[in-house]
Amino acid sequence: MLEIAVRPTQAGLFTLTVHALDGQPLAPAGGFELVREDVNIDDLASLALNIPMFEPRGLEITKSADRARVEIGDAVAYRVEIHNPTAATVSGVVVHDRLPISFHYASGNGRLTVGATADQQIEPEITGSELLFRIGEITPGGSASLLYRVRVGANAREGEQENVAVADGLFPSGERDQTQPARATVAVGAGAFSTRQIIVGRVFVDENRNGTFDKGDLPLPEVRLYLHSGQSVVTDSQGLYNLPSLGDGSQVLSLDPITVSSRYQLSDSGTLAGRSWTRLLRTPLGGGALLRQNFALVSREEAKPGPSQVAPALVQPSLVTPSADGPASSASPSSLGTCDRCKVAFRVLQVDLHACEFAL
Repeated sequence: MLEIAVRPTQAGLFTLTVHALDGQPLAPAGGFELVREDVNIDDLASLALNIPMFEPRGLEITKSADRARVEIGDAVAYRVEIHNPTAATVSGVVVHDRLPISFHYASGNGRLTVGATADQQIEPEITGSELLFRIGEITPGGSASLLYRVRVGANAREGEQENVAVADGLFPSGERDQTQPARATVAVGAGAFSTRQIIVGRVFVDENRNGTFDKGDLPLPEVRLYLHSGQSVVTDSQGLYNLPSLGDGSQVLSLDPITVSSRYQLSDSGTLAGRSWTRLLRTPLGGGALLRQNFALVSREEAKPGPSQVAPALVQPSLVTPSADGPASSASPSSLGTCDRCKVAFRVLQVDLHACEFAL
């Protein structure tokens, strides 16, 4: 049983090594003497009349992005590497790069490096969403590196967006070779332009009944809240909850009374609202917001109004008119008093006629 290893030495030439896996002796090239060592054959291609032992590969291309995730308005940099593994110079190399929807090339930022030369500026020919970069000539075994940036536009689709590039070039034989597609994928999020929403809040016992969670108030853990869509969440040890990544539009949020101790009931701006455990959250036009909804509860004992909370009965004041002897006497609301000097009639309400500054 033989193991044959073929290694390239330079463009088009190979070294062949034969190894006997079963330990049997081998005969070296040009003789019949058996040896136990591996047998090497140098310059294998020259022994084959300079006909390459294997068909050479064509151009190769790879593509990568500097960021895995972007948001609308961000810039992302793409790097395209083109390699010529053949023994021939490839001329007229061009790169066709198709961008995702609403990805726009940022003018003036393209850079090209060919071989060991210094990088230089390069601008593509733009047709719709396709960029065409003219690379030029790549020598045998040489490479070219292309770097450029694009801007993610407002109409970019959310989710994974794929960018596809291919390269092609002309061999001395006149054959034009094209690479397999190279792909780079980035995940696009809407960011500040998103219509997705987040609801955050807290469930707590409002000890001082001011509607705000502050020092002395008691957070309620393990209380369940749910949306009209059926999505639910349970409060943590601090009474906090959050419902991330909700669709746009108004949301109906309910607190599950079964998960709340019977010792408590809801309090809404100081008015008991034990009958309703649901809140409607209205969102900004177009959606996309951070919504906050707290649920303040009070003890049922504290919720009962005490004597001091009972409103006093209103007492209808009586109207009086002055008598001839001076003391005021009760009169109906339509009674009138008269000032002797100004002769102006006026209504007197618990006021003595002598209070008039014009009285004699």
